[in-house]
Amino acid sequence: MRRILQRIALRDWASISFPAWPIDTTVEDFIEQLWVLVLETSGEHQIPFIWYWPKGCHSCAIMTHDVETAEGQAFCRTILELERQHGIRSAFALVPEMRYEISERVVNAIRRAGGEVCIHGLNHDGRLFSSEQVFRSRVNAINRHAEKWGAKGFRSPIMYRNQAWYDGFSFSYDMSVPNVAHLDPQRGGCCSIFPYFIGDIVELPLTTTQDYSLYNILRCDPLAMWATQMDSIIAKHGLVSFNIHPDYTVEPKTQVLYRELLRLIRKKGEEEYMWLALPGEVDTWWRQRNSMALVRQSGTWHVRGIGSGRAAVAYARLENGRLTYVLPNGRPSRRSNRHEDQSRRLEAVVGNR
Repeated sequence: MRRILQRIALRDWASISFPAWPIDTTVEDFIEQLWVLVLETSGEHQIPFIWYWPKGCHSCAIMTHDVETAEGQAFCRTILELERQHGIRSAFALVPEMRYEISERVVNAIRRAGGEVCIHGLNHDGRLFSSEQVFRSRVNAINRHAEKWGAKGFRSPIMYRNQAWYDGFSFSYDMSVPNVAHLDPQRGGCCSIFPYFIGDIVELPLTTTQDYSLYNILRCDPLAMWATQMDSIIAKHGLVSFNIHPDYTVEPKTQVLYRELLRLIRKKGEEEYMWLALPGEVDTWWRQRNSMALVRQSGTWHVRGIGSGRAAVAYARLENGRLTYVLPNGRPSRRSNRHEDQSRRLEAVVGNR
């Protein structure tokens, strides 16, 4: 009954024209237009900038898990084993009150596996952002739980959010803002596939469709959707972020699907030189990159600042009137053509829903 009511409530999602679905790159498109304008008016052949990802990686991917129930928490160890088999580390967002008691054994298992623990709201009742009064009355308790469990990251239950109130958080990074949210109760989205700052908090947007929506609302081929979303984001060198709930992965069918997704991520990581990172690692890098500086020395551009040993200089240039990034390995990006190809593939997948 719950799923039927959700499909009825969201039945008009396909008619929403903005943000674009299932990937919106409005921010990146605007930045590219600015690059073109600057290159055309400056007369420069190319302009240097600090590349987006460490060690010249072409893009980045993170795996996260919102753990909604005691059953989901108990299944976290199986998730960890599946990820170990594929060389993937992840972050688990745990509910600190009412839903279940956070297990120290599960937390320790996550950290032994090289993963991260995050906080998932307070009690998952969907009311955290219902009013500023409610938020302010709960945020101190949320921060205390974060300190207790050593959690630096947060995701709001059901992706409810109000960034104007984020000053109350003690977290270093947040993961509550979707790229596009046609299938969520709170619609909208940030229209970006890159991290960005909200005050002093680094926002790591959710850039792929959540498992629940694919399984129960769209009822399309989840792996095909994830694959095409990944390719579209990789084509623009962005952040591929997943939210896979252990609660919905318990069934044998969804376990098989998760294995296939892990294999796909591993394959893309190797083929596309994609940084497979933890959210906390992306948070640290984005802060370091934000504080770095480009310095010209003896006719050559260098990066200075904390973490600059992993940074690389890239160049934006125009080739045949089209923006191209010359990556740290010296090769031009095929970004523009590939993004157009992936947009067509996305339309094909959505058309089969």
